[in-house]
Order: sequence, then structure tokens, then C-alpha cells
Amino acid sequence: NVRVWNLVSKDPLFEDLATHPLVLDYVRRVIGWPARLSTLSGNVNPPGAKACVLHADQIWAPEPWPIQGPLGINFGWCVDAFTKANGGTRLIPGSHKQNRLPRPGDELPPMISVEAGAGSLIIFESRLWHQTGDNVTDDVVRAAIFGFYQKPLYMPAENWFMQTKPEVVQHG
Repeated sequence: NVRVWNLVSKDPLFEDLATHPLVLDYVRRVIGWPARLSTLSGNVNPPGAKACVLHADQIWAPEPWPIQGPLGINFGWCVDAFTKANGGTRLIPGSHKQNRLPRPGDELPPMISVEAGAGSLIIFESRLWHQTGDNVTDDVVRAAIFGFYQKPLYMPAENWFMQTKPEVVQHG
């Protein structure tokens, strides 16, 4: 799987996705406001790519996590259709209730593969166990744009102060 970081500095379109009203409404409802954009990255899963490690996106927070709710929320804009065959995101429903990262030896319930058309938006909170799936196709690339927002007491994954182009800062 290939990651393309700091999309905000690559084209104004990505800034529009990061500030999309639907996205910001979910951020406010799920983790509250103010919130911080931690990362906005491209995720490309080429033919033959293997699944990534099962994880939750709250890895930076000490465990056990607060039971009151997530510290972050993910938004996945499907550039291409997500299917089981092309490595669409796989997740374990209800795993967020564990309030911790998956561990070796965990008895895992079956994963489900997110099936979504190109142009769809998938949303899940940061405690949910998930992974990019295996792309078992011979010629189908699966791409997405993932934005991750978190409560502002944690540092973002991307160093916006050092990476963001001055013209983006001027515009924002």
C-alpha cells in the first residue's frame, strides 16, 4: 500500500475535502470542537498488495482509552470503488468497545469488507480495528483519500507547520 502525505499542499481540492461541511459536522458531533486535522493522505492499494496490519487509529493515546468516546474520527473519500477483491478497508464491527489496540492472541470475530462506490465517503471512529485489505486483482488499483481529525490535546501526525506551503496558509 502506498501513502501520499500532506495532500493539503498538493492542490486546493484537498483543502476543500478537509473542510467539507459534512465532514466538519461529523467531527463536531463525534469528537467535539475544536478539533485538529491530524493527517490528510492518499492511500493507494495496487494489484497484488497484501493487507496491512490490523490496527486502530488512536495508537498515539495511552491505554486504556477513555470509555466516553473516541479521540479521533476517520473520513475515507473513495476515489475508486472499494471491494473485497481490490483491498477495500476491512473492519471488525464493535471492536471500538475494547478501548484498546488489538493484541497478538486476540480471538477476532470475522472482519467485514467495506463495499462502496467511487465517490462514496466512509466514516469511522478512531478506536475501530481495521486494515487495508489484500488486493487480489491483477489490474485494479484502489485509491482513497483519508482525513483523520483528533481532539486538539494531541499533536497531529503530519507536521503542518513545517510541511504546508505558504500559499495554502495564506488561503486558509
